[in-house]
Amino acid sequence: ENFSAARFRLPPQYLEALKSFVLNGGALLVKGGDNAFSSGGYKNSPLEEVLPVVLSARAPDFVPGLFSAKPGPAEHPLVRLYETAELSQRAWAALPPLDGWARFASVRAGSTVLASHPREKTEDGKPLPIAAVRSYGRGKVMLISTDSSWRWKLGAAADPDASGFYGRFWTRAVQYLTGGLDLSKVKFAPLPDRVPPREPARLSLRVFDESFGPASAADTRLSVVWTGPDGRAREVAARVTEPGAYAIELTGLAPGTHKVRATARVRGRAWGGDEVKFTWEPAQEEPMDRGWLTKAAAAGGGIFVDVASVRPQELLDLLPPSVPREETVRRLRPFISPFWLALAGGLFLLEWALRRRFGHA
Repeated sequence: ENFSAARFRLPPQYLEALKSFVLNGGALLVKGGDNAFSSGGYKNSPLEEVLPVVLSARAPDFVPGLFSAKPGPAEHPLVRLYETAELSQRAWAALPPLDGWARFASVRAGSTVLASHPREKTEDGKPLPIAAVRSYGRGKVMLISTDSSWRWKLGAAADPDASGFYGRFWTRAVQYLTGGLDLSKVKFAPLPDRVPPREPARLSLRVFDESFGPASAADTRLSVVWTGPDGRAREVAARVTEPGAYAIELTGLAPGTHKVRATARVRGRAWGGDEVKFTWEPAQEEPMDRGWLTKAAAAGGGIFVDVASVRPQELLDLLPPSVPREETVRRLRPFISPFWLALAGGLFLLEWALRRRFGHA
């Protein structure tokens, strides 16, 4: 961390040994500062070959100043530190600013930028890395270009969105460097031990690219093999539901343990695979409590009958006999009835008499 090889005249064989250590499976964390990188004499050294970046030839290459790091691929395990990508992005946005960053010439191919400067660029015009990782040989390397990450701890102590970020980030970083972090790029969504007893059984699969963004379906060749309880393997289709996400539906399920394995190739390269196992059982009908049903029917004045054990005619015979109903229809035609005609005429005469008496005629 922020160590100058030039100032302390570190012999080149030490850096060569460090390079060999990583190449053979070791882990290396490099943190920056005003004595690190090119300012520390590491340009064109064996250590530079290991880093996720190409160091700048300009000196000094460290620039003081406050800035807020911009997170990289939302689904990368070192960026998504909380249960959901939304919570993680909220935590990144709530972090206090860092102080100082290093200039770099470029990012090496195969490296993943976890966080970048919001405005500064590398010398080849790409976003300037603040945190980046890379595999080198059988080992792993992580670079943090500033020595002020402690500000994430002290400055965020009172913020509920960011107070636990520092611990989560460095815990995840150690897991990555020591091989304890799952970085597979082909992943099934978790399943319960027993899936719901219905068909089709639905599985969800995601395929990520180098930066843990969604892998393009056009670049991806996916093979999904389903092995049933009888040991017979068959290939099933995977349907694209959104970029990098696939749905798999299984029908004709037999009771027992099922295994589904997915393997992917992206742009012709083997990309990895994942496997999921689950137990499926058909839905079981709950047995009837005949005693309780008989009592309930009797309490309501009826009887309990198991329809599965009687013939249709027997059910019809149990129904109460039908009661015929008589319906009398009477039609009234007032304009051909003498009574109604006389009543209507009398009302008209009464109206005429009243109108004349009160002067309205």
